[in-house]
Amino acid sequence: MGSVIELTKHLVQMNTINPPGDEEACARFLGNILEKAKFSVSLHPF
Repeated sequence: MGSVIELTKHLVQMNTINPPGDEEACARFLGNILEKAKFSVSLHPF
């Protein structure tokens, strides 16, 4: 994931419409990016 534009394109394509609340794939995707940048990430289901 190189640019902000590419990141935005990828995020806009994800189905996160609520309901039913399908945000898990998006959260994991962003979590992976943050972990690669050396952030500590915890995902909490709700």
